[in-house]
Formats: sequence, structure tokens, C-alpha cells
Amino acid sequence: MRNQIIFHYDGSIAADHKISLRTLSVTLHHLQSAIDRSYIDLAYGGVRKHARLRSLDYPLTDFIVGVPAEGGYILDLLNTGAHAIVDRIYTAVSRAYRVATDEALPVTQSLVEQATTRRDHLFARAQQPIDRDQLRQNYAADRQGVRYADRSITKEIDQVLTQLRLDRYQDSTLELSLVGQRANPRLQFDSQLAQTFHRVVSTKSLGNPVRLEIRVRAMDRGKGKNMVGKGTHIDTGKDFTLHFRSPEDFNTLARFMRAGADQPIVRIIAVPVIEYGTFDAEAGDMFFLALDE
Repeated sequence: MRNQIIFHYDGSIAADHKISLRTLSVTLHHLQSAIDRSYIDLAYGGVRKHARLRSLDYPLTDFIVGVPAEGGYILDLLNTGAHAIVDRIYTAVSRAYRVATDEALPVTQSLVEQATTRRDHLFARAQQPIDRDQLRQNYAADRQGVRYADRSITKEIDQVLTQLRLDRYQDSTLELSLVGQRANPRLQFDSQLAQTFHRVVSTKSLGNPVRLEIRVRAMDRGKGKNMVGKGTHIDTGKDFTLHFRSPEDFNTLARFMRAGADQPIVRIIAVPVIEYGTFDAEAGDMFFLALDE
């Protein structure tokens, strides 16, 4: 089976048909990560948060680097393994690409604003929290056709595009050819499209309230913004990140922080942080709303 990735930089990013070590290292690192995400999805039936290759997987995900060609800077990567890795990458990326090229993106509220609205609805009893089992059912099969694996793969390609978003490379372009068993169209990015693509894949929203039983592992106040905590789900033992609306909400949970075996079980109500239309129901980030009293 043929798996070939060809990337073609042009413009000031590829002056004299050469690119910088920084551009090359960012490109290759995140292309390899996209390859790894794709393989894990194909071989193991899905990608979970923090999933990693096993030792026996590495030879199957190795792509041979060709000789750079002129006409800008062109480099091809080739793998002849049995898994349709490149077609899987294209399937994940093409949806975001179509949205970025064809649609006007909506203006979204900040997560804090969304959390405040969810909390107001909760306290007004306009919405009842669901339990963890219902949460798993809601995200077992993505309702919008976007799976967690798609998000995981697409975020790596978004990182490749960071070079086009730099001011010094505003005139530059990247043409990405993902040559698999299908005739996949080339993906062509300029600086503006790279910006729009980033908005598509990084847009976050909040889901519906969920009842959780957790232990509080860590709390980080930061500098008053981006306050986060680490919790552990009682039912699975899996860790996840908690975000907070305000210092008051942070303090509400911080008092349950204990060391060692004295960590109490805390019942809370939180909402899932949904990114690019999907959520990892086992270990995805949550936004704290209130104690479940």
C-alpha cells in the first residue's frame, strides 16, 4: 500500500529553494505526530487522550525522507506499509479545510461567558445535569461526524501551519499532497487560510452539565487567570483537567485538596470542554460549575 506525503513550501519561507531548520523541524515533527495519530486510530480502533505508539508500531509508521527538490522547497515522505495512514490523515483534515475555505466562521463567546450561562441555567433549574454514563453515550459516536481521532490528527497539521502564520512569512504558501489509495486533492494554504484553519480546529465550546464524582489531585491558581485543577474520576481512575470561571469557584474546590490517602470523594457539576466538535468522555477537560449538594 502506498502512503506518500509531499509538502511544497514557496515564497520567502523557501528563499533560494531552501528552508530554515526551524521550519523543517516543526514540519517533520508534526507530520510524524499526525502519522502516529492516524496509525493508532486505524490499528486500535480509536485515539484516546495521551495515546502513544507501542514499540512494535514504530517500524510500521516510519516514512522514508526523499531528496529535496527545487521549485520552492519540495520534500516527499514515503511508507509502503499495509495501513492506509495517509488516506486517514486526509479524511481528518479535509473537513476542516472545506470549512475554512467555504464558510464564514461564527463569532463565539469565551468559555467563561459560556460557563456563566450554563451555571445560571443550572441554578434556575432550566437544565438538569446528566450522569457519566449518559455523557459516554452522547460522545460514543460523534453526532456531527467528527471523532476524537479527527481532532487529534488535524491539530498536528494545524501546528505545521504555524510557520505560515508568522509575520515574516506572510507571502508564503504550503501545498500538501496526501497520496494514498484514493486520488486525494492537494491542500493549498496561504497565510490567511492558515489563520482560518486554526480558528476552525481550535474553536471550543461547552456541553451540557454532568454530575461527577472525583478526587482533587492538584490546583494551580496561576496569576488569577487560566486557573486549573487536576481531578481523578472515581469510576475509572483516569485523570482530567478542570477549568474555573472565577477565584471563588477555584476556592470552592481547592478546600478539598488533600495529600496522600486522605483525599475525599467530591461530587461536582461540570460541563465538558468540546473542541472541534468532539470530546473525550473518559479524560477530556471539564469546566467546573458548582458542588453537587
